[in-house]
Amino acid sequence: MKPDVQLSRLTAGGLHEPDAEWTEKGFGHVNSALTELLEQTGAEVIRYDSVRQESEIAHSLDQVNKLYELVGTSIVEYKFLVPQTLPSKSNRFDWTLGAESVREIREQSGADYALFVYLHDSYATSGRVGVMLIGAFFGVGVPTRRQVAFSSLVDLRSGDVVWFNWLRTPTGGTLREAEPASRAVETLMSELPIL
Repeated sequence: MKPDVQLSRLTAGGLHEPDAEWTEKGFGHVNSALTELLEQTGAEVIRYDSVRQESEIAHSLDQVNKLYELVGTSIVEYKFLVPQTLPSKSNRFDWTLGAESVREIREQSGADYALFVYLHDSYATSGRVGVMLIGAFFGVGVPTRRQVAFSSLVDLRSGDVVWFNWLRTPTGGTLREAEPASRAVETLMSELPIL
């Protein structure tokens, strides 16, 4: 699937303002690193390009990507972050997008699995840095960066998430540059079953 990459400015008030130029650069670096990594696996990689599809199918894909964002965020929050761990999920990993949700992808692509990559990163504005300095003066911690990144392999027959990985700590550098983006992709893909 097309990687979901968004780079934004973290404002003084804590809002994330997407930056189109940064996002385009970040997407290019992430996509290149991902392509290079997957080409080394020997697996047949089918790119699913929704732009060329009918508008109804493209809309359906957008909905699947939004669903994946919610499921992936829930996995991180309720499976891996200890205080919020769900008792029903503590000893097993059974997350799904649902067979019906991914049916169109399987029918259109003929693929058995879909690889989803979600990578959103934000960088502090000068106003945010000022708020951080004022907060530090009063003993209050104010974050200046927020990076959320996870990847999954989804079985397109069942919709089940069969593999999941996430970045536990932000990668050094900015994803607007090739090397930090490549490190982020390598970390996200580090235990992918086909590597």
